[in-house]
Amino acid sequence: MEIDPAATASPPTPTPNSPSSALSQILSQNFDADIVPCVLTLIKLLNNIISTNPRDDIKGRRVRCINLDNAAFDSKVGRVTGGVDFLLSCGFERQQQKQLSVVSGSSSKTDCIELREEKESTELLVEARRLLAHKAVTVLGVSGNDVPAFRDPPPRVELTSSVAAAAATSSSRSGGNTTGTTSSKTFDPYKSHSYNAQAAAVGAPNPNSVLPTEDPTAAGGDNYVSRTERELNALKNKQERLERKMQKLGPGGRALAAFLPGSVGAVSTLRDASVGSTSSGADGGGRGDGSLLAARMKRMEEERKKREEGGFTTRAMRDLESMKKAKVYTHATLRIGFADGTWITAKFLPSETVNTVREVLIEECFRADIAPGLDFDLYVAPPRRILDRGKRLDAEGLVPAARVHVSWKVGGAPPSPPAGSGSESRPGSYLREELFGTSAQVGGADYNAAAFPDAKKLVEDTCKSSGKKRGAAEGANGGGGGAAASAESREDALVARMLGKKSGLLGRKGSSASSGDKKSGSGKPKW
Repeated sequence: MEIDPAATASPPTPTPNSPSSALSQILSQNFDADIVPCVLTLIKLLNNIISTNPRDDIKGRRVRCINLDNAAFDSKVGRVTGGVDFLLSCGFERQQQKQLSVVSGSSSKTDCIELREEKESTELLVEARRLLAHKAVTVLGVSGNDVPAFRDPPPRVELTSSVAAAAATSSSRSGGNTTGTTSSKTFDPYKSHSYNAQAAAVGAPNPNSVLPTEDPTAAGGDNYVSRTERELNALKNKQERLERKMQKLGPGGRALAAFLPGSVGAVSTLRDASVGSTSSGADGGGRGDGSLLAARMKRMEEERKKREEGGFTTRAMRDLESMKKAKVYTHATLRIGFADGTWITAKFLPSETVNTVREVLIEECFRADIAPGLDFDLYVAPPRRILDRGKRLDAEGLVPAARVHVSWKVGGAPPSPPAGSGSESRPGSYLREELFGTSAQVGGADYNAAAFPDAKKLVEDTCKSSGKKRGAAEGANGGGGGAAASAESREDALVARMLGKKSGLLGRKGSSASSGDKKSGSGKPKW
């Protein structure tokens, strides 16, 4: 059995805030079952740091930054008294880093310790590693074969005199101007960097320069905002202005109304309103289920092709694309259903939270004598998903209209009416009577038009609007009815081609079509 010679050497005299004092704390304040894995883990950590270059962007930085919330590290080193202090005595410093969640997209701060290059001392790390190995063998009784083998540090890369002279010559030729170069500050891979080769070839300044500069407001500074982010911020500001202008609910603006199960004339309130709002005169008599399904399938296919052929995009680019398609609604119409078949319709602002909906139900819908004892959750289905009380309605996907269900909690359901009161089996006995009187006045088409919110796009679709204007102009000038006539003629040509006629999509008409008819003898397909 071979024993590391460094492990048998005598340890140095303990000094305050030194690795030896931290190790003495580990040995005196913990059980042996916890000390052994802690010491071996510290040896592995020091081996990885000693054997790697601190300037290595991948492995060198990874081993020099330790997340204190890591479960493996916490179980072996973090929960051992003096374990983290030993690393701090080797040059590590406590820091907080932002961590981005891939699932939710939110960022959070995590505690970590990091060994910076200017604080790193190879001699101190080697001495701390030797001290750990000595205590592991002589005090803890660990076999020399179980101690991780020592790995030599990599050679340091130093600038030779010739390289330094070449760098000084290059700097003197450029006139000492270092603006726009990355030598003045560390390169940040999470910032945008651009180099325009065409501008550099002719000696012109870079028009898209986003290189790091000392000015935080200039391109490449700490406060630099890209073009995509500027457009996104402009749309967000426009959305806020439209929301302040459009989203207002005055006194009585909730339009609260309660309906009993099987109410006639009000069952299809949200459905009729939504279908009516999407229909247009160009579609002929409105849009049915078939046309809506076809439009949805076409939109999904276009989105799939765009994802496959669009390449890589940043989060700001995806947010900008969604904002261009977004609409601002005046309000959100909710249909809130109960277990006995009773339901309520009400208007809410998209910026209001789910908790506001609960408060309106408790304060304005339930009877005052039983409202304080009611407790419930709001959910949507299918699939069943409990709504978060702290989230906005637009964040929960309840805009412009949605159906929400009430789920009574254990002990929070309405009490049963007393026997002999005549309301034992009447649904909706827990709601205020005046709400049912309001429902008799809002069951028609006028209520549908008023209940479904008005919308305004953040970015107008110029292509569609120009196409509609061009089609209308062609129809007014006798152009065969514009786009509708063109689509009809193409459909006729397609049918003729399927029947075997030569006149078709390629526009061969006249004599060729007549000769084709003579050759075929009849309008039967060639096959």
